[in-house]
Amino acid sequence: TGFGSFAFHPDFVKNGLLYTGHTEAPGSAQADFHYADSIPVTLQWVVSEWKTETPGAFPFKGRSREVFRINMVTGMHGVQELTFNPNSKPGDDDYGLLYVGIGDGACVEEGYPFLVQDIGKPWGSILRIDPAGRNSANRKYGIPPNNPFVNHPNKQALGEVYAYGFRNPHRITWSSSGKMLATNVGQAQIESVNLILPGHNYGWPIREGTFRLNPYGDILKVYPLPPNDEAFGITYPAAQYDHDEGVAITGGFEYTG
Repeated sequence: TGFGSFAFHPDFVKNGLLYTGHTEAPGSAQADFHYADSIPVTLQWVVSEWKTETPGAFPFKGRSREVFRINMVTGMHGVQELTFNPNSKPGDDDYGLLYVGIGDGACVEEGYPFLVQDIGKPWGSILRIDPAGRNSANRKYGIPPNNPFVNHPNKQALGEVYAYGFRNPHRITWSSSGKMLATNVGQAQIESVNLILPGHNYGWPIREGTFRLNPYGDILKVYPLPPNDEAFGITYPAAQYDHDEGVAITGGFEYTG
C-alpha cells in the first residue's frame, strides 16, 4: 500500500504529464469501481494525472486530477503498475495509452472469488485507457475504440479491460520485438510470466499457472487440469516456476545480451 507506481507520458518533455497510483482510506471519496456493501473495503487505490508547466524543473511542482479510484477488499494486490508501451511511436494505436495492472485485492482468499474472472469487473485485470479521452463512465479518461471488449455482446463488459484472470499483474514490460509481458504473483504454488494478448483470460482464480484451482475450496492446493480444459479458453504462462525455486515474482525484463 502507499505509493504504488508512476509513469511518465511518452511526450512528458512537451506536455508535462505523468501518472501515479496511491492508496487512501476507505470512503475517502466515491469509488468509480465498487462492489456490494456487504463486502469489506479496506482501502481505495487512486490513479492520478499530474501536470507540470516546467518538466525540467527540480523539485517537481504540478497540479493533479483524479483519473479513477477503486475499492479493495484488503491491502494486498492492489494497483501496483502503471506503464506506457515504450515501443510505441506517435501515430501508433498504442501511443499515449496507459496500462494499469490491477490485482484481485486478495478477494479470493477472503471468500469473494466472484469479483474476478469477470470481464464486467476490473479486479484481477490489466486496463488500457486513454488519459486524454473522456468517454469513460466517470468522464475522466478515454476507452480506446480498439480495446477487446468495446461493443462486446455482454453489455456488462468493461471496455477498459485489456486482459483478465490475474491474481496480481505486478509488473508489465515489453520485449524488443514488441511482445507485452506481465508477471503474475501466485497464491501458494506457481509464479508466472505471461505473454499478454488483448481479450485473453489468464485463468485466476480457477487456474494457478498450468494447474487447476478450486476458488471455493482450499486455495493452497492445486490439481491437474481437467480433460475438457480447452473449453475454458484459458491462456497459460509463457514461463512459470513453483515455490521450491522462489516465492513472489516481482518483475523482470527481456535479456538481449
